[in-house]
Amino acid sequence: MKFLFAFTGLVLISAAIMFGGSPLIFFNAPSLLIVIGLTVCVPLANHSLSETTQAFGAACGTGPVDTEGGMRHVTVLQTFRMAATGSGILGTFIGLVQMLQSMDNPKDIGPAMAVALLTILYAVFLSELVLGPLINRIHSRMNATSEKAAKPAAPNSVLNISGVLCGLFGFAVCILSMMPNAS
Repeated sequence: MKFLFAFTGLVLISAAIMFGGSPLIFFNAPSLLIVIGLTVCVPLANHSLSETTQAFGAACGTGPVDTEGGMRHVTVLQTFRMAATGSGILGTFIGLVQMLQSMDNPKDIGPAMAVALLTILYAVFLSELVLGPLINRIHSRMNATSEKAAKPAAPNSVLNISGVLCGLFGFAVCILSMMPNAS
């Protein structure tokens, strides 16, 4: 049943993207490099490959997870989640700097804005739709084996990202409103 709902969610997102035009407009190589690169490299600089594979294996598994091992796995996955969120914000700033640098050439503003927005899109997808549920799976399986397991407060990155997005959108509107009309 879980897979049915996950599949339905992906179909709905895909349909919304396709109604807006070509899905290829959501592919941006610089944005993918920033988000995927930092989301993989930063956690692997902090955790061993063995710890990482064990954490993802535990998250994708079905058996019970002991409290001590589960907390280690959650820590590893939270590092990936924070790296994804941070890479999205960093990519947004990179795109905005590129956009501001291109104010005299309107044709270069679009690709720079694409980097700014798509890095956040990729980061939210990874952080909230992939890594967040994996962390919750470990927590639920830890709690099933031991009611004494304390669940640490997960960072509320959705609210943090939405605040950043609102600020960035306002900033972009201000910048674009200052541009001379191309008439």
